[in-house]
Amino acid sequence: MKECVVVQYYVRNHKDENILHRSIDSYVKMGLDIILISHSPIPMDIQKKVKYFIYDSDDELITFEDAYYNPKVIVDTIRRCILDDKLVLPFLFDLGDISYSFYKAVYDVYKFVQNMGYNYSYYFIGDSIINDRDVETILNIRNDVLSKNKMGYFEVFKPRLHLSPFFWYVNNKWFLDNGFPDLSNKNNFFDSLKTYCVYEKIIYDKIINVEKDVIIKELDSIKISFIDEDRFDLSKKEQPISYNNDIGLFYGKDDGKPYIVAFNFSPNKKSWRFTIEHNNKYFINDITLNVEWKIIPIQDIESKSFKIRCDDLVTKKVYYDIFIDDINYYKETFRIMNKNEVSPEVLKFPY
Repeated sequence: MKECVVVQYYVRNHKDENILHRSIDSYVKMGLDIILISHSPIPMDIQKKVKYFIYDSDDELITFEDAYYNPKVIVDTIRRCILDDKLVLPFLFDLGDISYSFYKAVYDVYKFVQNMGYNYSYYFIGDSIINDRDVETILNIRNDVLSKNKMGYFEVFKPRLHLSPFFWYVNNKWFLDNGFPDLSNKNNFFDSLKTYCVYEKIIYDKIINVEKDVIIKELDSIKISFIDEDRFDLSKKEQPISYNNDIGLFYGKDDGKPYIVAFNFSPNKKSWRFTIEHNNKYFINDITLNVEWKIIPIQDIESKSFKIRCDDLVTKKVYYDIFIDDINYYKETFRIMNKNEVSPEVLKFPY
């Protein structure tokens, strides 16, 4: 039986390079071929540490328009922001959702490893390290899977019923047959979804249909697998439940009036130019925030269609530039609610 280690990671800067170097050095302890896949170019010295490197340039992100016009995705990308007694949702303007491209990369690498003759694989997100005790734990998992004639091992974040994506051990052919929707293109991917469009949730909802085939361990928090509490690791122990900063146009549920909602919980000051265009007129709002948030009332939009654009005044980056063709649908979708109007479960997971 031929096994390998699959590593997926995106390198943005020298810090990420260092993380990936150290992670791969630790995976060498497994004594197996390492296959690295990334949407980013990888330095040659890292490539030389692995058996195969796959650069996947197909990094088609989910856009605001995808989320806004596709009901399956809008549910999927609800990002709640709790501001005192208010709940603002869905917060998806600076979207950055990578579910489709990330998921497709996983599918492509598993097609590759199967074609190269690997029967089983150990999967890691490439920002964690393993030590000798971790290797022993991983091998015990492998032996447990094989002795019970199972097809894999997965960890599940129990409170939200989705996969913890940082490690799994799986039969490659079984995973290709059972773990993926239609990935031929983004539209087919959306149409084939049976759940909302979050990478961890999609895999969970696929494997839970065949859970008798695998071993599932339930977790109460999302943690990198096999990281000891008393030693340094290269990743956050738990997944964050809020976003550092964002800004968008929302309507008060009670008064039906428009507001700009902006928040900045990052360590640096943020400055945006928020422009609304309708009836050939431009309404410009410049907003600067330190570590705080604001809900800013603005004048009514007296048009069925309008455009909203957001620019970062420091980096000059365009956050988004969106045309909205139905203001009533928009008002029903992007709302400011009182916290007491929603269930405690919704408030528990504001992301």
